[in-house]
Amino acid sequence: MTNLTIRRFVEKDAEGLAKLMNESEEGWPGGLTGGIPYTAERAKEWIERSSSFAPLVAELDGEIVGICTVTEHFEEKDSAYVEFLNVHPKHRGKGIGKALLLASIEETMKIGRKRLDLHTWGGNLLAVPLYKKTGFFWVPKTNVYMQNYIPAILTHPLASKFFEKLDISHPKWYNYFVRELTQKEDDFREKGMKIFPYEFEVEGRRLRVLVDREAREIMGVETPELAVECWVEEQEAPAGFSQRIRWRVENKSNEEIKCALFTIPDPEIKIIKPPKSSFSVSPHEEVVI
Repeated sequence: MTNLTIRRFVEKDAEGLAKLMNESEEGWPGGLTGGIPYTAERAKEWIERSSSFAPLVAELDGEIVGICTVTEHFEEKDSAYVEFLNVHPKHRGKGIGKALLLASIEETMKIGRKRLDLHTWGGNLLAVPLYKKTGFFWVPKTNVYMQNYIPAILTHPLASKFFEKLDISHPKWYNYFVRELTQKEDDFREKGMKIFPYEFEVEGRRLRVLVDREAREIMGVETPELAVECWVEEQEAPAGFSQRIRWRVENKSNEEIKCALFTIPDPEIKIIKPPKSSFSVSPHEEVVI
């Protein structure tokens, strides 16, 4: 696939995009054209109406063989959304969809968003492993709603330092992402918390990142030198009841670590007993607060 290019849509791509859409009816419920073949003008107008901040096309040997439109999220200001993704039927399985998704992650990071979401449908389960390998997790009890926290991980201070030390930039992380590719919901739990676990392994060095899927935030990062984690003892506690929060810092290095802890709750949450704001962790020891 040396002649594959992923780039922004430009007006001259409209004719090629129309051809792609017209030849992609199979595999889409109800088809793509609505019974009316696309023209270059219609393709151009569709892109303009999509409000996509990153309309991406895949060009192979001068032919438009894929399209991916990324928009602002429909609910959350700090996230982006894959509105549409399609690869020409004769070119599926060649890594074009993967390349478009990885480019979408990059575009998401460029505008400072921490997450990229998408929806698919139950009949498209063959595509789920592709989505999972590029960092998406299937939210349990949804009709294939998937969330990708790779943008948040690549910009997190601890996780980004892990990649920087090994000279791994986007999208090279893909080669070190360890994931079981199943065609089912991702109902992971740890310490009673509903989580999405991300794991990367590079030459024996391991990075593990835990995402609290209810709060939709990173709750833990573990590198070869340090592990930091925050969790609540009862994630589904009723509103209005007190809840115990735990913080854990494990020092895997040979030097003492000095820590500062700042708690900034949401407006609906009140901290009854603030934790100590500073503490030290001796080499090869852990502190749980």
